[in-house]
Amino acid sequence: MVVLDATIVNIALPSAQHALHFSNTDRQWVITAYALAFGSLLLLGGRLADLLGRKAMFLAGLAGFAVASAVGGAATNFAMLVTARACQGAFGALLAPAALSLLTTTFTGSRDRGKAFGVFGAIAGAGGGIGLLVGGLLTQYASWRACLEVNLVFAALAGTGAVLLLRQQQDRQQHGLDLPGVLAEGGAMFCIVYGFSNAATHSWQSPDTWGFLAAGSAGQVGGSIGTSLLNSVAATATAAYLTASSLHATASSRPTPALTELAQVHGYTTAFWWAAGIFAGGAVTAGLLFRLAPPPRPTAPATARKHTSPRHRGHPAATATSHQ
Repeated sequence: MVVLDATIVNIALPSAQHALHFSNTDRQWVITAYALAFGSLLLLGGRLADLLGRKAMFLAGLAGFAVASAVGGAATNFAMLVTARACQGAFGALLAPAALSLLTTTFTGSRDRGKAFGVFGAIAGAGGGIGLLVGGLLTQYASWRACLEVNLVFAALAGTGAVLLLRQQQDRQQHGLDLPGVLAEGGAMFCIVYGFSNAATHSWQSPDTWGFLAAGSAGQVGGSIGTSLLNSVAATATAAYLTASSLHATASSRPTPALTELAQVHGYTTAFWWAAGIFAGGAVTAGLLFRLAPPPRPTAPATARKHTSPRHRGHPAATATSHQ
């Protein structure tokens, strides 16, 4: 749900913009609000899962995500939609670390754990692509609101399985919550994600962009930053396409709907190529840094084995008698 919802709304954005009457500049905040809340609260969500119980936080994240999705599907204005998306990101920050830690503690065997993480990685990796397909189908044959309301079905299925199959798990070592650390980490993540998002509206030359990036440079760098960066790349490419096309337009200065759709496709294609390049660079880096085989185990020196025979080991008196 977390990965799916990061992309399923992208295709529905033009329809939502037409229904709620917000501008092209405001449209990016439907995506950025989700990324900001998710990235800023992700570590806090993981710590709360340790303190309050992983099953409890998983169910709380599911319930909150479902309610936020229902509110977003029933949005009557832009502010209501953006607020719902921010709440989705906040509850997703509770849901994601709880789900990952439940995998670690539920599947204790190395073989079962490997299969579980393999399935988890396959679902998470395919969620982004499936989100675009599902978003397109729901927008075309139902409504843009269905792209948000579909999370109610996923939440009901996941919640039923969690109640029936999972047991309550809690960290035995209670160290409390580091509030200064939470505020520092959350503020740093907010500054970095907002800095990348600000570049789409105020360009990379804006002092605000680099100011927020510099202020949050000590924070965690993760998927939310990547989502915000790709969103900025897509928005910049879309605006550049519209600007270049308007230079050749003579009849009207307002872009036609067909031109707007072509600009959106161009923006998404540019972002996809950037994402492919980032993944390719990560694969090359991982191939160069990781070993192909585990390191050899250290062996005891041969001289130490000679002086510790089983007959004399741990019996000093017997050793002295043998020497006499």
